[in-house]
Amino acid sequence: GRIGRRRHRRSQPDHAMQVLALASKAGVDEVRTFLGKARRPDAGTWLLARAEVDPDGHFRLDLPSDRSNAHVLLIGSLGYTAKTAQVDLPQSSELVLVPEQAALMRLTLSARDGASRAGATLRCESASLPSNPQGFDGSGQVRFESESDSDGAAELRGVPAGTALNRLVLPQEHAAQKLEIEPLAPCEERALSIELHAGGTVTGNVVDESGEAVADAVVKAYWGGRWFGMDDLELRSTSSDALGAFRLKALPPGQVSLIASRDGWLESGKQRVEVPLEGTSEHVGLILSRGAAL
Repeated sequence: GRIGRRRHRRSQPDHAMQVLALASKAGVDEVRTFLGKARRPDAGTWLLARAEVDPDGHFRLDLPSDRSNAHVLLIGSLGYTAKTAQVDLPQSSELVLVPEQAALMRLTLSARDGASRAGATLRCESASLPSNPQGFDGSGQVRFESESDSDGAAELRGVPAGTALNRLVLPQEHAAQKLEIEPLAPCEERALSIELHAGGTVTGNVVDESGEAVADAVVKAYWGGRWFGMDDLELRSTSSDALGAFRLKALPPGQVSLIASRDGWLESGKQRVEVPLEGTSEHVGLILSRGAAL
């Protein structure tokens, strides 16, 4: 096949452009997430073939002989196709893909404490709420995810141009951050530097209705979402010790919600806590109850 032309502000070729053949139809957001963090359990069978686009805009996909069709999508640093094109096999004519103009974002994470910057999840979502989200959990908001490398660097390719975005940075050893990103122009290449911070700490105890300590309860901290709690984002989790005590570190400053749970018990109510910039919020109490058996 080949890549069709569309008026472009950039004269240099997009050397990172590649074509993917998939076993089922998909949108570019799903493919971005797959490329950034390949977490699909069927990844080995979902991705049928992949090919680089040559400087002349041509590509060749060698597909399994037992396939009757494939779903083809183009993604690059500065262009993409929004959804897959179905190809019935054997393909008798040349497939032409015409990309939408996009932008490239390079992010660099830094940390003064010298802690690791690798493995931070970088999640991108549209800043505005859609009128018709996918489901009611806000899942349609996530554009794509990627992870930082050992140097704290990440490259986000095919970022939609002209769209205001929120960037969520979820490090492993530092506090999470939310960043608003101004819309990128078509074919723009933007570099962003993000300094990671240690964040605050929350300590407390998990008890039952009589005030007795509950050990081995799972305590999770969440950021509030935009869909009435259906899309709250989990930040950290830990377990209570033999005395029911827990400690959650590296939380972002501001309000978070805590919830405790344990098998055989009813989940605690949601407890909202103000996290200091670098200090500790102490004596948070979470109560579990046995409930009634049916």
